[in-house]
Amino acid sequence: MISAPPEAAEGGRSIALLALCGAALMLTQYLAVREIGAAFASTELVLFASTLVVLLGPSLAYALADRLPSWALLVWGALSMGAHLLLPLGLRALVGIATASGLEAYALWLTFALGGLLLSGFFAVFLPRIAREPGRLSTLYAIELLGALAGLGLLALLPHRLLILAHWGIGLSVIHLGLRRRALSVSLALLALPLAIFFPDLEARSSELYFWGYHGLENPIVVESAHSPFQRIDVVDSEGERLLFLDGLLFFADEDEAFNEMMAGVPGRLLPPGSRTLVVGSGSFGCASRLHRRGHQVQILELDAEVARLGLAHFAHVHGLGSDEIPIEYGDLRRHVERLRAGSLDLIVLDLPAPHHLRTALLHTPALYARLLTRLSEHGLVAISLSDTLDGTVGGAVAASALEAFPEALAIEDQGLGIGYLYGGRSLPFGAAALEREARAGGVAPSPALGDRALRERVRGRAPLSASNLIAVLQMAREQIPEPL
Repeated sequence: MISAPPEAAEGGRSIALLALCGAALMLTQYLAVREIGAAFASTELVLFASTLVVLLGPSLAYALADRLPSWALLVWGALSMGAHLLLPLGLRALVGIATASGLEAYALWLTFALGGLLLSGFFAVFLPRIAREPGRLSTLYAIELLGALAGLGLLALLPHRLLILAHWGIGLSVIHLGLRRRALSVSLALLALPLAIFFPDLEARSSELYFWGYHGLENPIVVESAHSPFQRIDVVDSEGERLLFLDGLLFFADEDEAFNEMMAGVPGRLLPPGSRTLVVGSGSFGCASRLHRRGHQVQILELDAEVARLGLAHFAHVHGLGSDEIPIEYGDLRRHVERLRAGSLDLIVLDLPAPHHLRTALLHTPALYARLLTRLSEHGLVAISLSDTLDGTVGGAVAASALEAFPEALAIEDQGLGIGYLYGGRSLPFGAAALEREARAGGVAPSPALGDRALRERVRGRAPLSASNLIAVLQMAREQIPEPL
């Protein structure tokens, strides 16, 4: 048997190493941004900062590549792999403990300061170290890009947990091929093995520390967590209350039944039975079930199938629905509205997350509201949560968007939750007095309802949300970031 020449074997090792580095970089960009976002309550600012940190890592590696002695590269590799092993398990626990100790700001800025160095930087250091001969850089960079495409394929094919395990395996392979220290490779593999075996339990315990420290929940128990293509979803029990979190932000709690009442219960009682309704967003299914019980024709549109699955499974005490009582269609509202017939709906309930992100803010623009208006019957209406008061930065902007699109609108605020609600259409089937009366009948403590003229005067001068006006979104995102100590 003839063995390959040493230089051929070395060339094959370099090609494999760079392809693995490309795959690792692609997976890191996806996983690190998601994990950091879910740990620090994902908002537009947090996602932007974490993405920037991860993308700056390779630039840092290129600057250091030719200056590092072998021992420094070994230390960097060991620390980097340790960070990747602990990221999906330890970051949430760290944030929870730090917040409970009053050190949340330190945890946030430390994560951003070290993120590029420990997460993406190490995987980018090998390309400039290998491509030292003239003319090789373009070829070797192409190999790294092919590895990144393979990583993109894994993102499309693997569920979240297997994706993390694949990422760990690729990272360990980079350590083995790039550093050539068998003892280090074996040590890190032995560390990864129990983490992989006990991953679900370790992730749940880490999340419970996070919800205890970051959100201040008493004795939190993670009922179920899921990772969809869109977000992380957590169902958590705490002191007899069940809560739903999306990317670390509270979306629904049992005490938020007043929200379902104002969004669906009140308009549902003021509309004749059999009204055609579309509920955008499933959540706890509380809005849809209220309308269903009143005898309305209900259709749900949900972007994320995992949210619907967990809502049906774990919030039956809220909705009391069977799995097939209300039809659910999956898709994006901006596309779905184009398939609806003009005048085909009497009520549209926008049960949406608060506009912490551009993608949710764009569901509250005058242009989209105007498209929804064309799908309403003559006396149909859209129910909108302002996610804020009318005088707040976000609430005022959402209300301004609605008033630009709807010829007639009413608004009312829940003094308990501190949230405003707006109902818009061409010619509303009820007035401010009926709205306030039904809110009180539903157990809500409302402020005086505002008719169309009073509402427009209240919001006068406020700018609506749009792709070019995201001040309100950035302000809401800024409120989630702790002040430096």
